Amino acid sequence: MTDDQLDAALGGEDPTAKVFISYSRKDRERAQRISDALRARSFGVFRDTEDILPTEEWQERLEQLIYEADTIVFLLSPHMTMPNFALTDQQIDDLIAYIHSLR
Repeated sequence: MTDDQLDAALGGEDPTAKVFISYSRKDRERAQRISDALRARSFGVFRDTEDILPTEEWQERLEQLIYEADTIVFLLSPHMTMPNFALTDQQIDDLIAYIHSLR
């Protein structure tokens, strides 16, 4: 994604918005570039590799980060397959219900 494409995609967004990025470990470098571009535009960025400590309960902290985010970016690629996907169907349903409750 070029800077111009990113600017167009983010047009009108609140610069204090928090973004959670979900990605395959094989796409770590691309996720880092997107994180850096978002931070340069004053977005808060959550990523599991940066925001979950080794001593924390991983699944609970991941859920907390997702619920605290204003937006979730799924970095889709051939590497993103269901076995690598972190959310269960129930968690996705719960997340959708939570988002609807905010309206």
